[in-house]
Parts: sequence; C-alpha cells; structure tokens
Amino acid sequence: MKRTPIARETLAGMAALALASAGTAQAQWSGDDQDREWGIDVSLILEGVYFNTLSKGIDEPAGFADGHDHGHGHDHGHGHGHDHGFDEGFNLGHSELVFEASLGDLLDGVLMIGFDEDHVEVEEAYLTTRALPAGFQVKAGKFLSDIGYINSRHVHDWDFVDRPLVNEYLFGDHGLQETGVQATWVAPTETYTQLGVELLQG
Repeated sequence: MKRTPIARETLAGMAALALASAGTAQAQWSGDDQDREWGIDVSLILEGVYFNTLSKGIDEPAGFADGHDHGHGHDHGHGHGHDHGFDEGFNLGHSELVFEASLGDLLDGVLMIGFDEDHVEVEEAYLTTRALPAGFQVKAGKFLSDIGYINSRHVHDWDFVDRPLVNEYLFGDHGLQETGVQATWVAPTETYTQLGVELLQG
C-alpha cells in the first residue's frame, strides 16, 4: 500500500522485547606492555506488531512521484534490502540479533542481523575506534548514517512504529544505510558538541 500524508493507519501493539542479553563473555590477552580486554555481548530483540488499515491512500506527495513504492508491502526502491509489509492483524515485525564485541583496547565491533517473517539481512557490520586522541573516533563498515536523530536509531529505539513521512520519502523505509567511513570529533567544551563527516558508497 502506498502511503500519503492524508492516509491514516493504526499500527498498535508494538512490543520490542530484549531477550538473551548475555553477560559479557570475557577473555584476557596479555601483550608485552599491557593487558587487553576482549568480550562479546549477544542480544535478541523481537518485535510484535498489530496492523490495521483505516483508509487507503495512493497518492505520492508532490515531488516524490518517481515510481518508487515507499509504503508497507512494497519495495521502496532505495536499495536497502527488504520491505516491512504487514498483513491485517498480528505480525512478526522487524526483529534483530545483535553481536557487540570489545576487540582489545583499540576497537569495538558490531554485527546486527535483521529479520522478519520473509527476510534476513545484515543491517549493520562495523568497527569503531576507541583509543584515538583528542576526542576523535572513526567508524568503518556498513552502518546507519547519523544524518538526523531518527535515521541513526533502529526501530526498537523509537517511541512510535513508523518513521516520519519526510524521513521515509527522503531515505526509504530503512533510512540512509550504506557502507562507508565516518569520522567524528567531540569538542573539549562544557556543552557536549560533536562534529562529524561521512563518506558513503551509495
């Protein structure tokens, strides 16, 4: 179903349940001059959705009638994998299996596998530095861009089911999610200030 600003949907009963939040499995590796901590956290996040359509709109917003489908049940044409099509009633929503690893003193790693009733895909797989000087950090791999507050967060972190229409029509159902490199710098000020730049593949 295509989405419009005047279409009204009720998506209720979203339940994001964090399971198997395993205690950190740690191992010690001794170098010549210091010990380095290694560990991994594994979590399973399940989402249940009740979907009910009150009205069906088919018009695209002005400027977005480009032939791409952005609504539930259709591919959105932005090359980010699969759609989140829902049937009327209860559905298994977008769930995730997450691996977060501490790789010594220098790097952290994240692997996030998303799945629903029909698809499985690697949503994020990246490394981040944690020992660069002067507040700098580098992230490399496949990740959600930090453009805007909503785009950088996964569905289970939202207080709502659907992403805002402006965000959806600009970046698709999955947001801006690409392979690339991100560099950030936290300024040494009393007020938290972070500046960053990203170089993405697509």
